[in-house]
Amino acid sequence: MTTATTPTTRRGGPSAPPDPRISGAFVRIMIGVMIVLALGMVCLVFYRSESFVEPTAAAVVVGDQSLDGTEIAVMANGRQVVGATLNAQNRYATPLLLQPGVYQLQATHNGEELLSRTVGVANLTYVTVDLPTSVTVEGDVSLDGAKVELTDAQWRNSTAVLSRQNDFAAILYRLPGRYHLTVTYNGRVLRDEQIVVALHQSRRIALLPGVDPERDSAQGQ
Repeated sequence: MTTATTPTTRRGGPSAPPDPRISGAFVRIMIGVMIVLALGMVCLVFYRSESFVEPTAAAVVVGDQSLDGTEIAVMANGRQVVGATLNAQNRYATPLLLQPGVYQLQATHNGEELLSRTVGVANLTYVTVDLPTSVTVEGDVSLDGAKVELTDAQWRNSTAVLSRQNDFAAILYRLPGRYHLTVTYNGRVLRDEQIVVALHQSRRIALLPGVDPERDSAQGQ
C-alpha cells in the first residue's frame, strides 16, 4: 500500500511568486526617471553654455619691485569683474582674463592711486598695461620740510615733502620719460636738474650733503 506524503511547508506559509506587474511598473518608473534626469542635464549644460561666456581676451599688468603689494582692479559698469595683487610670486606682472569689451583698470599702492585708465580688449587678443615706477628722493632730519617736485614736458607736476612721517624719503610714481627735478628747502634750491625715468626701473636719489651727483642709481642694477 502506497503511503501519501504531505508536502512540508515553511513556517509562515508558502512563499508567493513575484508579481510580474509590480516589477514591470518599477522598471518603467525608473526608465522615466532616468530620461528626466538626462534631459535635465542636457538643459543645464545648454543653459551654462549660453549664460557663461569663457574669457577670450586679457590685460597684462606689468610693474616692478617697488610696486610690491599693488592692488589691481578691472571694473565694468561700476562693478569689479577681476582683480589681482602684484608680488614676488608673480614677478610683479599678472594677466587678467577678460571677455572682449571696454573696461576701467585701476592700480592702487599703499592707498595711493597709481593709474586709472580705460582699456579695450578684442577677442583672442591682449593688451599690456605698464604701471608707473617709483622715484624716491632721500634726505635726513636736517632736510625736514624740503619740497620735492617732478615736472614733465607738459608741465604736469607731482610734489612731495620730506618729513618724519615718510622717514625723510619722498616717493613719487611716474611713467617712463624725462622730468625736471626740483628740490627746495627754506627757499634754497638743493637740486634743479633733468632726470630720466626708465620703464620698470625705480630710481633712488640721495640729497645727503657731500655726496657726488653720481649717487643717483636705478634700483636693481
